[in-house]
Amino acid sequence: MIAQDEDSYAGSILRMNLDGSVPEGNLEEDSHVYTYGHRNPQGLTWGEDGTMYATEHGPTGHDELNIIEGGNNYGWPVIWGDGEEEGMESPLAHAGKNTWHHLV
Repeated sequence: MIAQDEDSYAGSILRMNLDGSVPEGNLEEDSHVYTYGHRNPQGLTWGEDGTMYATEHGPTGHDELNIIEGGNNYGWPVIWGDGEEEGMESPLAHAGKNTWHHLV
C-alpha cells in the first residue's frame, strides 16, 4: 500500500517551483507530493479555468479520469472505479470493466 504513504513519491503526483522549492498547496510545506493514492498516472492536462485533470490505468479495466486537487488522496489500492471511501477521491469518470486503450 505504498501509494497510501504520504511520505513516498510512489503513487504520487509531485509539484515544485522552477527553483526546486515547494509551492504552497502541496500535501506538506516541505514535500513535493501534491496528491497521493494514484495507481499509474499517464497524463496531465489543464482546463481553461486552470483545473488539473489526470488519467490513470486501472488494475484490470477501470481506467480513470480524475480532477486533481492538492492534498487529496485518490484511493489506490483501497478504491478504484466506482469505489468510495471517506477521505478518498472517486474519479470523475472511469472505463468500467474495459480499458480505454481498447476502446480507441
